[in-house]
Amino acid sequence: MDRAARRFGAGQLIGLLALLFVVVLLALLAWRLPTPDGPLAPRQRVRGEPVEPVVDPNLVLITIDGLRIDHLGVYGSSAHSITPHLDRLGHEGFRFERVVSPVPSTLPAQATLHTGRPPESAAGLSPLGGVLRSESATLAEILSAAGFRTAAFTGAGALGRWTGLGRGFDSYDAPASDAQPATVRFLVERPAAAVIDEARVWIDEHYRARFFMWVEIADPRAPHRAPLGGAIPAPDAYRAEVAYADAQVGRLLDRLAALGVLGNTLVAVTAAHATALGEHGELGSGIELYDGTIMVPLLLRPPGGAARDRSIPEQVRLIDLLPTLLELLDLPAHAGLPGISLALFLDPDVDLPALPAVSQSELLSSCVGGPRLRALRAGGWKLIQGVSAELYDLRRDPLERRDLSAAHPQKLAEMQAALGPSDAAVPPEDESADAGAAETGSSGAGAIGEAAAGRREAVDLEEALLALASRDGRRAEAALLRLQAGGSSPRSAMSAHEPVLLALLGAALRMQGRSGESLAANLSAQAAIVGEPATQGENAVPSEPAEPRGAGSADGALLGLLLSEIGALRAAAGEIPGALAAYRRALDRLPDDGEARVALAGLLLERGDINDAVAEYRAALGRMPGDPSVLGGLGRAYLASGDPAAALVYLREALRSAAPAPRDYLDLARACETLGRDREAARVYREFLQRAPADAPGRGEAIERLRHLGSRQGSD
Repeated sequence: MDRAARRFGAGQLIGLLALLFVVVLLALLAWRLPTPDGPLAPRQRVRGEPVEPVVDPNLVLITIDGLRIDHLGVYGSSAHSITPHLDRLGHEGFRFERVVSPVPSTLPAQATLHTGRPPESAAGLSPLGGVLRSESATLAEILSAAGFRTAAFTGAGALGRWTGLGRGFDSYDAPASDAQPATVRFLVERPAAAVIDEARVWIDEHYRARFFMWVEIADPRAPHRAPLGGAIPAPDAYRAEVAYADAQVGRLLDRLAALGVLGNTLVAVTAAHATALGEHGELGSGIELYDGTIMVPLLLRPPGGAARDRSIPEQVRLIDLLPTLLELLDLPAHAGLPGISLALFLDPDVDLPALPAVSQSELLSSCVGGPRLRALRAGGWKLIQGVSAELYDLRRDPLERRDLSAAHPQKLAEMQAALGPSDAAVPPEDESADAGAAETGSSGAGAIGEAAAGRREAVDLEEALLALASRDGRRAEAALLRLQAGGSSPRSAMSAHEPVLLALLGAALRMQGRSGESLAANLSAQAAIVGEPATQGENAVPSEPAEPRGAGSADGALLGLLLSEIGALRAAAGEIPGALAAYRRALDRLPDDGEARVALAGLLLERGDINDAVAEYRAALGRMPGDPSVLGGLGRAYLASGDPAAALVYLREALRSAAPAPRDYLDLARACETLGRDREAARVYREFLQRAPADAPGRGEAIERLRHLGSRQGSD
């Protein structure tokens, strides 16, 4: 064969190989992409090696609120992953690729996750907090009844024990408000490292028993700040927070492995909601219902490290997690739950339909009136219904950039019928006008104008909340005053929601040191709820309405928070009787509000009502077992009552915390001295001096007491 023929043959071979490559590439694309009108195509699943079933496994539930799927390497975010520990979990178990949160806010979404019920039936929620309904059994209550030791460690102030999420937990460790107003305590966060520190202390003591541990990390929520000492360099603050959260998860997993219990533990990782990073003009979450805030990861690593790296592409819901965990733990499902167990989805030989998912957002409507937002995600389509409707074909437009509501009226009507009737508010002066447009989502001029005004309100509310979370009271005040001036909603609707704006305004004013104006705003918010004119006398606390709202209602929760904030403001002004009255009324509304009860007990102790202080601290301890602030306060109260032996017990327990309070060292040392335990007292004083900051109150006293004890021991 001559050289030309050889060249021609080589050219043919290269051409054939190139054609084969293109055919294979097109086949792969066809396999990965959905058919035009059908459901999302299932992805091939990898069958793993069978493992021996584990008897009586433990459960570790990790929720990383604000975590986006597109920042996790295991979901294919990039070749250079910033989440190696979460990636490892995903590769050792199951990865659900399309999981929908019911609401893009921390507390209501966590209420759904822990009860298996939708937000509206799980809790009485206000924008500033809420209380879990007593008839909603929690995952912790179910597992505690089954013999598990239970503990929770949370980073978000929105998940305080007063919400009811602490029910069923032997230990519930939540962040203190850090001197923030009670009405914005839901915006408080503590770093993931502090959360994991407490979790590791607990697991070291309880790993021999069958346990359920819930760890909630809040760092990736807005506002985004690059954590100090982040484990992995990242180009922006959000990525740094995600990398930092992953490193802390790694610390917990390493501890479980070192204790020899990781192999006997079911590990689940998810998020209550994700976070928007500027898509559709939103930063953070809670207002809009685009996928950037409601699509969350879900990783399940079964005990023993089950078959590796199984991907589940079918759409599921966060509401399905509780029945799934119960089945995987071989516990009976609770009747009446709307979610289903996803255990069947873990079988690679079973093909199941994707589950339609409904989400809702009431933050904007609760603050300024107007309609709530609802969304339906089904069959590859997405409907968002509010004043008007938006329709997206997620198969061709996954970033939700092209609203097809006008182009596909039949699909729009079909999705609206599946979602159910809209509750969009209609201005009272023209109740019949454009009613059909409100129902069908057609975009008349009125609807367009109202939607645009609603978007401006959303921007202002988002700015106010981000400013409050950053403790920028001046910026928050400006945004709240713009909202208070009015917007798309009728004033009759606005008036019903004025208490929320007034409560937030009170917090913004307090952050600026304007305590008197803050108190006036909070009293006005309280009066609006109970239906009375605001009164500002030193001890004035408006009476209850004729038919008081229940402690589990949204208004009851908001009123409880307002009263707690009024108590703090009155106490700071030296109005102790009024502060005591406000705190007691707050606890009538939120009996599990440990911070309000501890504040009440502290005021009683300062006033010399020792027995009442002990009673309140003991009541707080019954609701917050193991809480170091309660233990320390009870120890102080017993010391003041002349019972140093009892004080010793509680103060020692308080100091077992991962971050003990410096004041507890001093109180313990005093108790030891009173009991004649000079050597122990000297040791505690030295520990205080080693741990306390250089400017900490009591350092001079500790040094003086050490000298005194040293001279006394020398004379002995």
